[in-house]
Amino acid sequence: MSTLDEKSLRRPEFTQGFDIRLGDGRQWTFPIANRAFYPEIAPEGGFRVKAAAPYGDDFQRKLERLTLSEEDTPAANEERFDLRLTLAAELLCRNYALDNAALAVLLPFRVNAENGLANPEMWSEVNYVLQGHAPKARTVG
Repeated sequence: MSTLDEKSLRRPEFTQGFDIRLGDGRQWTFPIANRAFYPEIAPEGGFRVKAAAPYGDDFQRKLERLTLSEEDTPAANEERFDLRLTLAAELLCRNYALDNAALAVLLPFRVNAENGLANPEMWSEVNYVLQGHAPKARTVG
């Protein structure tokens, strides 16, 4: 695949957000997933907190499953893996016109049998962005 040109792949509705160095080694902009919360009267009485869906109900359901999952089973871990990849692709495709080949280059989840995850910094930053937070500042060393 030829080199991806970030600027030429921008959608007309491109929005500023958080820049993350992705799998091609270049900075790409994820739109800010602004999250809002509000109280709601629960059907069983009392109140509960609901989250507004900045990118639609389906995105919100996936995000809630990702962030609320605490189970440590192979099935739960696989679901979190799938959710993380699909949510990252969904957000990135809001800003860019990407095809499957481009997504494979930009969002690889590389696992090395000896050392575990081969690109943990990138995925740590993506996780923050998916939850509507700025990526943690990197230490310059």
